[in-house]
Amino acid sequence: MRLKFKMLTVNQVVSQIRSEDWFVTIDLKDAYFHVSILPQHRKFLRFAFRGEAYQYRVLPFGLALSPCTFTKCVDAALAPLRLQGIRILNYIDDWLILAQSEHMPVQHRDVVLAHMKELGLRVNAKKSALSPLQRTTYLGVVWDSTTMQAHLSSARIESILTAVTRVKEGRSLTVKQFQRLLGLMAAASNGPVLGAPCCRIMLATDASLTSWAAVMSGHPARGLWSGCHLTWHINCLEMLAVF
Repeated sequence: MRLKFKMLTVNQVVSQIRSEDWFVTIDLKDAYFHVSILPQHRKFLRFAFRGEAYQYRVLPFGLALSPCTFTKCVDAALAPLRLQGIRILNYIDDWLILAQSEHMPVQHRDVVLAHMKELGLRVNAKKSALSPLQRTTYLGVVWDSTTMQAHLSSARIESILTAVTRVKEGRSLTVKQFQRLLGLMAAASNGPVLGAPCCRIMLATDASLTSWAAVMSGHPARGLWSGCHLTWHINCLEMLAVF
């Protein structure tokens, strides 16, 4: 039975990034294999190959429950770190540490790595970026905290193009291939906007108990109050004139 749960989304990452943030990314090695299966439950994870029967002793890849189970385990493992004020996001085996100064992510990285070692979690050093950067790739998106801009990584773009080329008129796709294409397109459609250009607009308004007037960017507007607005307090009418 599939259990519904929410994984980290690109939009949630957007909400966590602050201007001038520094990033450290950590990638786990053989993520699911860190979680042991209760001995009496291993019989449910059996498969046969060339006449021999095998059963998993650890959480396998490909099992529908694995992402949910592993995410809950990682959330529990990271809870003490978050209580210490460490800003850390996790998506399966990909983790992102965020901090406002260059030296802070180094301190937080060392705390996280020591915590991981104590729990027996292994780091994939080749896929991790342990030195603080203000531009990093996470969840298929390149994040830049100095310009507050983000865009799809070249690897993610290549994955989408590869999946799209398989879709041709008269050619069949497997359900798995079609689901992968839809998943990649859905993820790419959530275009992250970190910092829209700052824009200052001058708005001047005035209101009386019977009318209102306003000027914005040289464009005037005016009107008369009617209905229930005629009974409103002048302070309320002043605010309504802004809208």
